[in-house]
Amino acid sequence: MTSQNNPNNSITVVVGTAFDQCFQATPSAGYSWTIDNVPAEVRFLEKTLIPSARYAPGDPATVVFRFEPLSVGDYVIVFMYKRPWEKLGNTFTLAVKVLPVHNP
Repeated sequence: MTSQNNPNNSITVVVGTAFDQCFQATPSAGYSWTIDNVPAEVRFLEKTLIPSARYAPGDPATVVFRFEPLSVGDYVIVFMYKRPWEKLGNTFTLAVKVLPVHNP
């Protein structure tokens, strides 16, 4: 699992092994994280919203995106944080290095 606080904005995974990308968000203010670009070689599986423990209005939530890499290679996934009516927002780029399954 990686988070938006990952200073390298990169992850290395094995082909066929699901991985998560987590972000903090404030959905009650209208902001949400979306996928702006994902390559065909990385399958998007699901997006989950985990509310804060207090679950009070205005509290941040955690957004979890789950992916499965389908083939070996180097890929880039771009996320955007904005309100639905805005054309531009903050972007986060995740570099994904997918390695083959190691057979001893």
